[in-house]
Amino acid sequence: MQERFTDHFKSGWWFANGESVSGAGSTLDATTEIRAELPGFLTKYEVDVFLDAPCGDWNWMKEVELPQGVHYIGADIVPELIEEVRAKFASDRIEFRHVDITSDPLPSAKMMMCRDALFHLSNADIWRFVDNFLASDIEYLLTTNMPQVEANRDIVTGKHRPLNLGAAPFNFGPPTDSFADFHAPRREKYMALWTRAQLAEYRKKSGH
Repeated sequence: MQERFTDHFKSGWWFANGESVSGAGSTLDATTEIRAELPGFLTKYEVDVFLDAPCGDWNWMKEVELPQGVHYIGADIVPELIEEVRAKFASDRIEFRHVDITSDPLPSAKMMMCRDALFHLSNADIWRFVDNFLASDIEYLLTTNMPQVEANRDIVTGKHRPLNLGAAPFNFGPPTDSFADFHAPRREKYMALWTRAQLAEYRKKSGH
């Protein structure tokens, strides 16, 4: 998996927008809503340590003013990308780590954000991520969801498809909280929040 996403990074696969090597969803225009919503969301859930994985090239996150007292951990599967953002943005409150979210131990945090990532993973790799998340001590998962999608199709990891975590084979229940992460004419998507207890229940019922 690391090799595939590293190839995308080195080849400029997602740099067609000319702004972010992490893809069109990481431009400032595409992140208008999340940049406005995220600080208040972190305050609402009293987040002290915030894990952002994958963090990408930090094109938009650098514009977010994190609430006072929040320690940020950015993680990504591409080692070269982590080296770049660490050199540019690391500080006492901001650190970056090389992590494969499907297999490496996840850093301790109160909330993990996994934005625009799971729809690039096969169904099997999404379940690997869920299992890995459940093996961590993280309380909340904030992740991209497209509830309007009626049926999920499987893909090879590294490709893309619209993803509704509330539909089969995942069948997640309604999120604890959510906010819009789009504006017209962009595709409808939301940032949905689930607790680890909820995810453990859905995983148990999945039979996978």
